[in-house]
Amino acid sequence: MLPDQNSQSVQMFVQTYDRNLGEIYDELFWGYEIKYIKEQIDNEDIINISGWVLGKKCPIVAVEVASLRHVVKKVSVNESYPDIVKFYTETSQGAEIGFNIDFIADKLPPKFNWLIQAVFADETRIPIGCIQSYQEKSLNVRKTPLITKKAIEFLEKFFQEKPHAKVLEFGSGASTIWLSKLTQNLTSIEHDARWFQEVKNQIQLQKNCHPVDIQLLARPYHKICEKFAEESFDLIIVDGRDRMKCFEASIKLLKPGGILMLDDAQRGKYKQAQDLLQDWQLTKTVSNPRHTYWWEKPFEQRTVIGKSQSISNQRPISQKIKENVVIAGVSIVKDEEDIIYYNLAGNYREGIKHFVMLDHMSSDGTRDEIRRFADDYPEAMVYTNFLKSDYT
Repeated sequence: MLPDQNSQSVQMFVQTYDRNLGEIYDELFWGYEIKYIKEQIDNEDIINISGWVLGKKCPIVAVEVASLRHVVKKVSVNESYPDIVKFYTETSQGAEIGFNIDFIADKLPPKFNWLIQAVFADETRIPIGCIQSYQEKSLNVRKTPLITKKAIEFLEKFFQEKPHAKVLEFGSGASTIWLSKLTQNLTSIEHDARWFQEVKNQIQLQKNCHPVDIQLLARPYHKICEKFAEESFDLIIVDGRDRMKCFEASIKLLKPGGILMLDDAQRGKYKQAQDLLQDWQLTKTVSNPRHTYWWEKPFEQRTVIGKSQSISNQRPISQKIKENVVIAGVSIVKDEEDIIYYNLAGNYREGIKHFVMLDHMSSDGTRDEIRRFADDYPEAMVYTNFLKSDYT
């Protein structure tokens, strides 16, 4: 995966996702490949993304390039790849497994981060790669992590005691380079293509850095946690995008006695982290304006985060509610991506099983978070209406 060095209008990264990202990839795909070239046609710079994708249980009918909010481009899977299909003798699908997507370079936005996803005949959509804008501007990577001084001192001591600690990091940067000098077992997840490349370059230039498994993934990248075995990491640092999603997904990956660290933890939208881990030992450190907190996972786990339990921030509702009475939570929401899931989960635990959600033209991921709650709590009844005009 290399940036295009010739295009003057836009630089791009295209990455094919590893099929080992999760069991679902092995269940749904025989395989896939994405290629990326730039060519000139009729005096226009054309960026071509092509490849093939072969489904197992269900045929793949299209490939989409999509942002978090809308489909940028969609093409049918109709190109012939007979030499590929013949290697998969168990499939009954024909040779038409290829796709071809063209973009005019001058018409691409200056900044974008898009998923490339396979569309199955049953409308299931699974990401198989990503495409991102890239700028050649050299970025300033600090020599030390942008966390509190106490947190740095704690980590130095931590690695002295556990030199072979296995570490997962969300959000690459100076911390990646610094950590790579202290451990040989570092996995770092980054969503920004140019920052990803800069950090990789810096690691290669350093003489005393151990190799790092640094991965470029489009958001939401917390889903990579499904790839890792439970209780497999000694330290997890959350300092990138979608922090609460990454924080929540990381809990089950920590070994007993492991450390879960969150930077900028004083921000209101990260308050849920303390609610989730009330039984864990918490350390708060401050070096204005930075606040770095970390939690130690107890060896005897008393708090289980699962489908039947979540945040508690209200008094219990009386259990003596008449069976013929239905209590429903009704909310008008707008752009509450960071808190809506946890508010719904907290009320569900307190006894509310019916929810009426009126979304007032949200422009962020609020709707996706409502759907995520409905998927995680199938016993809940969630009625959603998306308002299209001003509410009066």
